[in-house]
Formats: sequence, structure tokens, C-alpha cells
Amino acid sequence: MQDFDGENTLVVIDPVLGDDGALYDTMDQKMVRRMQRLIGKADIITPNMTEVKLLLNLPPDANLFAEHLPHLLPMLAAKGPENIVVTGVHKKAGAVVFVIITKLISNINKLIIPSCQFLIQVPATFLPQY
Repeated sequence: MQDFDGENTLVVIDPVLGDDGALYDTMDQKMVRRMQRLIGKADIITPNMTEVKLLLNLPPDANLFAEHLPHLLPMLAAKGPENIVVTGVHKKAGAVVFVIITKLISNINKLIIPSCQFLIQVPATFLPQY
């Protein structure tokens, strides 16, 4: 990555570690630790909810929902990625949502939107507070 990184380079990392509350069979804790370091080099990471928990050393089967992310995502952003798009997040009410945060603004803003085939970018001043 160092050979390709430059001013106009966008580094996107999908930390493919697990899903549905479990680490993939081909992954182990050594790979999780390496991914925890690698995401620090990313501009954008796209973990699913299981991967968020793994990256934060939480049990992958912990019963966490979108309502918990305002507490979890600042810890994940502290590891270095400037933008986080979490997929496959369930709300307690059963809806599946995307959660987007950005560290580029001093106050971490959160946007929770229903799952869809596209993402909508809106000015930070329009972001709802959850």
C-alpha cells in the first residue's frame, strides 16, 4: 500500500473477517489483529456488524444493534479510518440499516438510513441525531 498511497489515493478496506455473529472458518485471531492494524491505513472501511465487534475485540455473537453504534463507532474511528460504512446492521425493531460516520468533522456525525441499493450523501448539518 505504501507504494501506491498518494495525495489522490483513496484507500477502501472491507475487513472480511466474519458474518452472522461468527468468525469465518478461514480466519483466526491473528488475522483479526492484523486487520485491526490495517484499517488504520484506510480512508474508508466497510465492515458488517460482526466485523465491527471483531475489530473492537468484542464477542462476535454479542447481541448488539444499531442503537449501540453511537458508543462503538467512535472507538472504531479512533483506530484510524476517517470514514466508516457499517452494513447489515439490525435495529431492535427489526429493520436493517446502513450506518455511516465520518471522522473528518470534529463532531462524529451519524446517519442511519434504511437498507437500499445506494447511499445518499447529505451535508452534515442535515444529519439526524440518534
